[in-house]
Amino acid sequence: MELTHANQNNKVTSGNIIPPVDIIEETDRFLLKADMPGITKEGLDVKIDNDELTIFGKYESDNDTEYTYREFTIRDYSRSFRVNKGISTKDISASLENGVLTLILPKSEEIKPRKIDVKVAS
Repeated sequence: MELTHANQNNKVTSGNIIPPVDIIEETDRFLLKADMPGITKEGLDVKIDNDELTIFGKYESDNDTEYTYREFTIRDYSRSFRVNKGISTKDISASLENGVLTLILPKSEEIKPRKIDVKVAS
């Protein structure tokens, strides 16, 4: 796999929740889906620095609400991945829908499968 976890061992690190992810490998790209409920586009920061892809979600709480009982912990989300040369980092794109961040990480041309033409000698 061309994408490895940088902080996969803990559920919470530095007070932040590590969002669970699904990673799907397709022929020409990887899809990374991270569950980040309560995060808005304004609170989301996705960046790549050198070979490290970091996703960070700032949870904006509604301080006006007084809860009788609450199970959802209010914390920010943070997770990092090491990305090797097999990913075209300049072409990564992201979308957020219903609390799920989806990253599209295209494979670089040199690692994509390609068909080799076979010539028949006459």
